[in-house]
Amino acid sequence: VARTAVCPFFVAAPGRPILVDATSGDVTISLPAAGTESNGFSGTIKKIDSSVNTVTVDGNGVETIDGATTVVLKDRYQGVSIVCDATDWSVIGVAGFRGALVYLDAAQSIPNTTTTKLNFDQESYDTDSIHDNVTNNTRLTVPPGVTRIKLSAQVRWTFNATGVRQFDINGSVGLEAGHISSYIPTASGGTTVHNSVSPVINVVAGDYFELALYQNSGGALNAEGYSSGNACWFAMEIIK
Repeated sequence: VARTAVCPFFVAAPGRPILVDATSGDVTISLPAAGTESNGFSGTIKKIDSSVNTVTVDGNGVETIDGATTVVLKDRYQGVSIVCDATDWSVIGVAGFRGALVYLDAAQSIPNTTTTKLNFDQESYDTDSIHDNVTNNTRLTVPPGVTRIKLSAQVRWTFNATGVRQFDINGSVGLEAGHISSYIPTASGGTTVHNSVSPVINVVAGDYFELALYQNSGGALNAEGYSSGNACWFAMEIIK
């Protein structure tokens, strides 16, 4: 059963944390109108249960929280600290790990000499709606309020001993370090696996990243999926 609660703690006790148990259903915490609070009023909201239900922190009307109308807490012990400027709200701190790990469930065929993006259709976790399994499922997208991230990926190719194997992490905007790549100039005689990790990258909300593969074995070649026990995966870790 979904629940909605008005959050009065800014008036009664500025800075007092709100611990939310969403075991029985999704919970929405509705913030008071920013105009009714003084500049500098702050507070913390934290999800304390281990259920799959969410806690949504919702600005009043069209008021925003770091430019977004809501902040969604999905994981146990995930929390957010916010401050009011008498017009809108800003995030000043986040508790708990934030990020996403997505993977291929079934193998995806990569044509010969054709750069192809992987369509990730499964999620191990996603704390901030970074990925969608159906819409634009090639993408990991930077959520509101985030300014620094780290990316990592693994690609596993099916057996073939001919040609090169390469993947690139490409961004919707130019990356400070250029393309983040992994390149194997000569395929081994067995299954080929390679990984790559980015440095910490400066980003803005809405930037997105994709994993693009290339091979020239002479024919189509599979990037393996979880159903074979050897998943290709892609991850974003939120640093700040």
